[in-house]
Amino acid sequence: MEYGESFVDTLKREFKEDGGFEVTPIKLLQLMDQDFYTYPNGDKVQPINAFFLVKLANHKHFATKPTETNETKFWSLDQQPPHFFNGQHEEMWQILRKELDK
Repeated sequence: MEYGESFVDTLKREFKEDGGFEVTPIKLLQLMDQDFYTYPNGDKVQPINAFFLVKLANHKHFATKPTETNETKFWSLDQQPPHFFNGQHEEMWQILRKELDK
């Protein structure tokens, strides 16, 4: 999040920079502020994430930052991705599934 940015502005910018897609936020699903973990270098962090349901604004794909993104992939909601970076990502998947099952 850049100084002065809202969560929505950050969401749109990060999706475009890191995923290569323009998105439109639909709904805030959850504010996540109680996760703690330690990076391999020993840094301890408490990330704060606003988790949104989004939709593609268009089908144009933009170049991503090669230092931050190796690959983007869409997953069917019927098939959970085979691995997650951390427990927070698995929790986000479950929140999304619960929302879409309503």
